[in-house]
Amino acid sequence: MVYTLIYIAPSLMDKSHRKWLYLHDGKPGHLSQLQGLSQAIVAQQPSDQNEWLNVADLFWWQRLLAQSPELRGIAKPDVIVAAGHRTHWAALLLGRRWQAHTAVIMRPSLPISMFNSVIMPKHDSKAIATPDNVYLTEGALNKLGERSFQASEQGLILLGGHSKHFEWPSDQISQQVLAIVRSQPQLEWTIADSRRTPKQQLARLQQLCPEANFQAHNTCPTGWLNEQMSRSKCLWITPDSVSMVYEALSSGAQCGLIDLPPKASNRINQSMLRLIAEGKVETIGRDLTRRHASQPLPRLNEARGAAEWLISRLANTA
Repeated sequence: MVYTLIYIAPSLMDKSHRKWLYLHDGKPGHLSQLQGLSQAIVAQQPSDQNEWLNVADLFWWQRLLAQSPELRGIAKPDVIVAAGHRTHWAALLLGRRWQAHTAVIMRPSLPISMFNSVIMPKHDSKAIATPDNVYLTEGALNKLGERSFQASEQGLILLGGHSKHFEWPSDQISQQVLAIVRSQPQLEWTIADSRRTPKQQLARLQQLCPEANFQAHNTCPTGWLNEQMSRSKCLWITPDSVSMVYEALSSGAQCGLIDLPPKASNRINQSMLRLIAEGKVETIGRDLTRRHASQPLPRLNEARGAAEWLISRLANTA
């Protein structure tokens, strides 16, 4: 008879007290997803302890070997959650070294079967059947679902820019934005750009919409965007900013998509076009006609669902 020894961290068995290590690469989008998951876990298990490590601060060989002074100063975790391709190999090595449960957010660069748990958007899934260690979400995780929503008489328009997935016809976009602002003059409108927005776009909109407020990305105060999204009655977003679209859908506001012509069909722009085709969001066409959502999505909180699933997996493997 052959016996298999399986190590179970004591605090994994004690569901009220676990140590979590969050690995990220410093990219705002990846960090935001981890923060959203962490906040949802803390809401359910407030006695858990968290540590954070930016692997971008490590040399490449330190990431490859998972050896660094920063790692030596970290208390042995029960769970390692990673976001960003540069974190994946370190997460696996550290998970093996510490006998910790390894979880990764977004589709990993390594085989899914190598991780204990994977949380990723549906549009990143290539499998016909979802493996037991995979949890699929509507878009990327974020922090908005856990925030209080208090709508005021204001609207927010968020502009992306040049991308691999959509064309960016500047004049057409300006006309759509103008039509949106004029369609609800009772709202106080704010138009915000991003680092990908063409420089002349905001200047052109300032001429067309002098009644609106404007926020440039390079002067945006910390926390401003989440605060505005949590109190705007309606949000309009360009679909090239996929993560921003799902943040908007998690905010509680009425959401609309500005029309952009897609480039060659891929899973990213198809996921956005599907929201429109299914009537999940409001739209404005190139003819400047607004079409209301026929079956609007309920407010999303994918971070909470992912947290519940991951906590359940930890309990079932203990």
